[in-house]
Amino acid sequence: MDSIAITGMACRFPGAPDIHDYWRLIHDGVVVSGPVGGRWNHEPFHRPADPRDPDAAYTDRVAHLDDVRSFAALHHGLPPRRVDVADPQHRLLIELARVALQDAGLERASFPRERTGVYVGASVSEYKDMLTTRVRARQLARGQYGGVDAADAERLTAAADAVAPMNAYTVPGIMLNMAASSVSSVFDLGGPSFVVDAACSASLAAVHEAVTHLRSGQCEVALAGGVYLNLVPDNLIGFSRIGVLSRVGVCRPFDRRADGFVLGEGAGMVVLKRLADARRDGDRVYAVVRGSACTNDGRSTGPMTPRQEGQAACLERAYDDAGVPPGSVDLVECHGTATPTGDAVEMAVLRDLRAGSPAGARCHVSSVKANIGHTLSAAGIAGLLKAALAVHHGVIPPQAGCEQADPAMLPDGGTFAVAREPRAWRPERDAPRRAGVSAFGFGGTNVHVVLEQAPGAVPAVTSTYRQADDSLFLLTAGSDTLLAQYAERLADVLGGPTPPVLADVAYTLASRTRLRSRAVVAAATRTQLTGQLGELVTALRDGTEVPSGMWVRCQGSRPRELGGSPPPDAARLLDAEQPPDPAAGCLVNLPPSPVETTTHWALGETGHSAAPDGSVTTRLLAAIARVSEFPPDVLSLDQTLVGDLGFDSLLVEELAEQLAEVWPDLPSLTHELLRRGATVREIADSITPGAHAPVPQSVPRSVPRPTPPPPVESDEPAGVADRLAALGLPSPYFAVHDELNGATTVVDGVRLTNFSGYDYLGLAHDPVVTTAAKEAIDRYGTSVSASRAASGERPVHGLLEEALARHLDAERALVLIGGHPTNVSVLGHLLGPGDLIVHDAFAHNSIVQGAQLSGARRRIFPHNDLAALDRILAEHRPSHGRVVVAVEGVYSMDGDLADLPALIELRHRHDVMLYLDEAHSVGVLGATGAGAVEHWGVPPDAVDIRMGTLSKALASCGGYVAGSDALVTHLRHTTPGFIYSVGIPPSTAAAALAALGRLRRDPGLAATARARAARFRELAVKAGLNTGLSADGSCVVPVITGDAATALRLADGMRRRGVNAQPFIPPAVENHQSRLRFFVTAQHSERDIAETVRALTAELALIQGVFSP
Repeated sequence: MDSIAITGMACRFPGAPDIHDYWRLIHDGVVVSGPVGGRWNHEPFHRPADPRDPDAAYTDRVAHLDDVRSFAALHHGLPPRRVDVADPQHRLLIELARVALQDAGLERASFPRERTGVYVGASVSEYKDMLTTRVRARQLARGQYGGVDAADAERLTAAADAVAPMNAYTVPGIMLNMAASSVSSVFDLGGPSFVVDAACSASLAAVHEAVTHLRSGQCEVALAGGVYLNLVPDNLIGFSRIGVLSRVGVCRPFDRRADGFVLGEGAGMVVLKRLADARRDGDRVYAVVRGSACTNDGRSTGPMTPRQEGQAACLERAYDDAGVPPGSVDLVECHGTATPTGDAVEMAVLRDLRAGSPAGARCHVSSVKANIGHTLSAAGIAGLLKAALAVHHGVIPPQAGCEQADPAMLPDGGTFAVAREPRAWRPERDAPRRAGVSAFGFGGTNVHVVLEQAPGAVPAVTSTYRQADDSLFLLTAGSDTLLAQYAERLADVLGGPTPPVLADVAYTLASRTRLRSRAVVAAATRTQLTGQLGELVTALRDGTEVPSGMWVRCQGSRPRELGGSPPPDAARLLDAEQPPDPAAGCLVNLPPSPVETTTHWALGETGHSAAPDGSVTTRLLAAIARVSEFPPDVLSLDQTLVGDLGFDSLLVEELAEQLAEVWPDLPSLTHELLRRGATVREIADSITPGAHAPVPQSVPRSVPRPTPPPPVESDEPAGVADRLAALGLPSPYFAVHDELNGATTVVDGVRLTNFSGYDYLGLAHDPVVTTAAKEAIDRYGTSVSASRAASGERPVHGLLEEALARHLDAERALVLIGGHPTNVSVLGHLLGPGDLIVHDAFAHNSIVQGAQLSGARRRIFPHNDLAALDRILAEHRPSHGRVVVAVEGVYSMDGDLADLPALIELRHRHDVMLYLDEAHSVGVLGATGAGAVEHWGVPPDAVDIRMGTLSKALASCGGYVAGSDALVTHLRHTTPGFIYSVGIPPSTAAAALAALGRLRRDPGLAATARARAARFRELAVKAGLNTGLSADGSCVVPVITGDAATALRLADGMRRRGVNAQPFIPPAVENHQSRLRFFVTAQHSERDIAETVRALTAELALIQGVFSP
């Protein structure tokens, strides 16, 4: 197969703004990391002592770039209005494409642009998360993700207004495919252009694609690379949940202390050509791609679990493709994430791969993640650039972070080792230097690339850039300030330990695009040149005269030439439009020419000042500035609308509308010039003075953003209807039951085994219960008429409250109209401003609603994480009046239990009230079904308020609270949801009273329900079903499907198999926690349960077989 040459490189990584500094960082073993800093406020998300907090990260250590907001919009001909909403990942790739082409000598040279492809690895757009904040905030404010009070809604909307509103360029600006397409557009490249998403192996997979396309002839030149920018805390939090981030904030691949990686960011890009073409064109070749391969692990135990067989297959294919034995490689740049499993699997694959190598053959392993962190989708290109530079320079760089090598991976005297310091790379038997590069992505996509030293020596050349006995060196930059900075940077490079040949420096500089500020310096030696550069820096910064031997063309407020009139050779170099003859020199690695940048970001107003005079030219420039959002001071009369300022049809049309407002009789010629994208001068000349409208006194300093329309509220529940329509499924919700909704039910004439009826004890159709309800109707009628306070009591209400208090061993109980209203009304009344409620993250919606109604401050602790609760109470208890901790005895979504003894200990320690929602525990937990207090054997008065419902186990409908006589009396006389609300009908109260008596007489009902649920869990787990957190004692058993589509399909399939169980999908749960919930009752038989589990297993297998990719 054809070998592929790497002829140009560019990168930006933490601590390394370009390739030159990247090699210096690697060569010197520098480690770059630090706190999050100003990228976002990390304090609310940083919980180092609480690794289980689902909304926080246990680390604040990252490896970030210094600046992700700046971009050379004018240089690339892109209007700020478009750039502001373009993902900075796109912008960074555009800039790196410029630098890579410059490094390859193609910035000014002719090359087949129409057959140049762009291949980019990228996985996420975190800028999209920022830009859509306005939309999400309005959804939140309208309650589409849960209840929000008016004050919170107003604050949400106001805060989000700081984010730029969407414009016509927002959607393409945040689409991943535009990461590649933007590069093709800016540089007018006509070859294949697309984004590869293979997670952490994305950028190396993009290189593999480029190699494949070059070999097949689909393109002649390729730009390949990848990018990742970390703009929001999501990934830090997500990786904390997985546990792969280093807790000490240091990435140590191959070290016995390794505990994960540091999150990094950055981007890299290479220019690729077929080796034969590169040699024909006289290109400088950093390294050669001899072979590559890409595989997937196939079926594995999880999306992040590496599979040794999959990685081995990838490496074997890569070396087969390269036609070289694995043992001929002296350096492997590993994926090397410093995670125990990942590194161990990778090293095992390498050991097996080299098992047949000659005895004594050593191979160095390395991972650049120790230097710059794990850059995710840019990780593969980071490793490739490092390995290619090592091959090019003939140096094996030191491995940072590995002071105590793990003997299991790197035993003394073994095949593999890490370099402790830079080592000269001298292969045996005059063989070329060879390196391997690996990248392995989440989801199992593996890529390996085999690199080799470029063949042949570089011939010596005679430079044509001379003035008498001196060489002429052209420096060019986007501004006078940048020119001074670049001169200083170049002097630093030339003063380094391995400076390039001066003639090659002159040739390389001459091959670059001429920017606004330029200088030509004459020098015969390196010492003389560095001295001249120092004097140039002083002259530019201090405004002094330049010494002889240099000529400067400045582009400040007044363009001018320093150093007198340049001699002919220097003048030609300053003004030359044609690139130098490729035969005249060799390219060397120098820092890229700096271009002038401006800040472009989603937050804050975009506005620019303009001069106040009323001339046609000034007003035209002001209109162009308003439409494009370019600052007026960068606009000039000789710029073209399309070529220089990046106007497209949308911007041209808007500019025409603005000009027509100022000059209603705008000439047709002007419209024609606008369509053609003419120069600003031509457009100004076409506007006749007689058409001028009254001159405004000034131009606004900022362009007001349009007022967004009010958010639209949707009644559709979380897009469920759309999901069902897309899957072609009927709705599983609001089914009509033609008979009792118990252990069995009848829906649409079909009898189903039913797990969605609650009725844990099967008493809703018990003859004793139904008879009591009928007798109450006969005696009291069907209605309670009004509130019990207004219309009077019925004896059955008092009898029920006494029975509840007796069953729960409480002093008193109070019955309200429903379970949800009970929580809302009691909490909403009991607390007020200045108080605090702290509730479990999985608490029922009614608890959240009650807290919001109260006006109290609300804090949420991670599910069942009592250490987090302890910290919250320690921090916030002293500054609040009444403090309530709200939990559930059995959590209805997962079927797990709250640790009541530990909660009671926290209650005493922090002097707070404990509120226990026992909707799913009374009637089930405890020897007599008295709930969580009985189950845990704790004193009843250790829980201040016990709340429950009558519908889950007590065959009725309503809610209740129980507690001390003083508290319940207070609630009875003051709670709005009791005083002003109708009570439960007498028939309902009588049914609950009879059910409670039935339970008291036969506590074995609760034991039977628990046993049936335990059997369901046992069979489900044996069948390989995921029952989540469901615990012994609970009758709630979820079967977690992993995504909403599977849950909906499973519910439909189970209905067709004769089983009714409801699916729960976003927003009720996260997508990966989508599930069916099974409420197991005492009435379900062993056979019901066994047949249901068999049906679940069969239906899931069918779904996965049909719908899995």
